[in-house]
Amino acid sequence: MSSTKEKNKVLSVIAPLSGKVVALEQVPDPVFAEKALGEGAAIIPESGKIYSPVDGEVASVAATQHAFGFSSTDGLDVLVHAVVLGRRNVPAAHLQQSLRLY
Repeated sequence: MSSTKEKNKVLSVIAPLSGKVVALEQVPDPVFAEKALGEGAAIIPESGKIYSPVDGEVASVAATQHAFGFSSTDGLDVLVHAVVLGRRNVPAAHLQQSLRLY
C-alpha cells in the first residue's frame, strides 16, 4: 500500500518532441481518442526527433520502431507511440527513416 507521501509525489514528464499539442479526443483513431491506452496527449511534430520524456532509460522498443517504452528513475513507465495518423500499416522503414531517438 502506498504511503501518503508517495501519493503526493510530483514527477516531471516533458514532451518527447516539439510541435503542436492536441487533446487525445481530437486524434482520429478511436484507440487513442477513447483513451484505451490511458491518459496522454497527442503532438503534431515539428521534426522527427524523439527525446526521452523522463529521466531514466529506454525500457523497450517495438520491432517496428513505432513505440518506445521509458522507465524513469522514479519508477514511472511512459509509452511514446509514434504513428502517422490517418494511415494504416505505415512501413517500419518509413518510421526508421523519419524518426530518430535522442
